[in-house]
Amino acid sequence: MRFNLTLKTMAAVIVSSMIAVSCSKTSSVPYVDSSMGFVTGDNLFTTDAGMTYDFTTAEQFDYEFGTRLFVSCEVGDCIDPAKNLFSANLVNCSVPVTGTIVREGTSGFDKSEWKDPISVNNAWISGGYINLYCSWTGHKGSGVVQRSAFVFDGTSTGIDNAPDTLTFSLVHDSEGDGFSSGSDVANLVMINKMATFPVQEFLPSGNAVMRLLWTWHRSDGHYIYPETENHSMIYDYSAAAAASAEPSTKAMISPFTTLAP
Repeated sequence: MRFNLTLKTMAAVIVSSMIAVSCSKTSSVPYVDSSMGFVTGDNLFTTDAGMTYDFTTAEQFDYEFGTRLFVSCEVGDCIDPAKNLFSANLVNCSVPVTGTIVREGTSGFDKSEWKDPISVNNAWISGGYINLYCSWTGHKGSGVVQRSAFVFDGTSTGIDNAPDTLTFSLVHDSEGDGFSSGSDVANLVMINKMATFPVQEFLPSGNAVMRLLWTWHRSDGHYIYPETENHSMIYDYSAAAAASAEPSTKAMISPFTTLAP
């Protein structure tokens, strides 16, 4: 049994704001920004990089203060240089899957129960959060709410002045709605979601190696199969680089070069 694999990469997400924008009253350069951030007021959204967008013209932007969102918008004129505030046209907005990071042994959490496949297609760190573009399978119209969690597995101390390695696992519970041997593939669909988890308390003040683990279906590049295999993503984290980089390059993780079974 197999299922046709259709994954949309997040090139537009990763190449979010490649243009350095200055807040000038004499000129403006419209561009598209795709960023994570928080609702900071009525019709206001502030990205992890400190840009604030006014969506007053948006027909629907009624999220509560403090809600974390992934937003794509067309940035327009500068409203207030002191506040880095711009008018913006909302293109797309979504509430990502989120939650606190759990640890092995956390009361009420059994990692072995979260064993269903989930794919990480792209990831980056901004604002003290790890942001993930994920995919999993489900049946169209099932109404089942699947769950994802981010687990801190521990730290391995570096040898001979090498940086420590922080290991995390993205785990998933399909609540019986995912693709498995004997399941109905007629109504099976690929579900693409953003996820974001706060990792600031785990990040060092200097450098570290971060290792991300997940389990996904075995694939031949065209189809996925019920069987699963383990994947990992390993990259170097630099606090200095993350603090100074633009949103589009801030401690980004590219599975296209580091994905390995």
